[in-house]
Amino acid sequence: MFNRKKSKLFKISTLKNKLTDVQTTLIAFDFELMEIWTPDEGDEKQVWFNQSKNKTIEVTIVSDEDANRNDVVTELIDIWIELKELKDGILIFLNEENDFIEMKSKSPLDEFNRQVQLTKEEWENNEVEFNFIYNKKLDPTVLTYLRLSEEDKLKVTH
Repeated sequence: MFNRKKSKLFKISTLKNKLTDVQTTLIAFDFELMEIWTPDEGDEKQVWFNQSKNKTIEVTIVSDEDANRNDVVTELIDIWIELKELKDGILIFLNEENDFIEMKSKSPLDEFNRQVQLTKEEWENNEVEFNFIYNKKLDPTVLTYLRLSEEDKLKVTH
């Protein structure tokens, strides 16, 4: 069904009265309950698996409320590892997004051409009104230029 040898294994501990909250959270993140077992010397364990992310979480259900120092340290290490993976994933995603974003700023002429295109689209969408207000032979470039502020006109005309 799944290969746990190649999946990443995370271990967490929870109190018995918080188990339903943990299970709800795991289900919300597309984890499936694969095993429930109780070792001879310890607390009940549940093994959850997320096939799309190939991650396994082993939940230890602690009955008493006093956690020992080793449990706390182990939990902190697991949380740190998960946070690091989240950070790395977000940074990779942001770097991929930045590859698609053009880094150079637009020149005034590029911005003017974009506004001309918007004027053309506006004219096409409201053709009856524009034909009533403006001459049909009016070039959208001229109309866009006339709509610019004086300072923008200077930028475009050099």
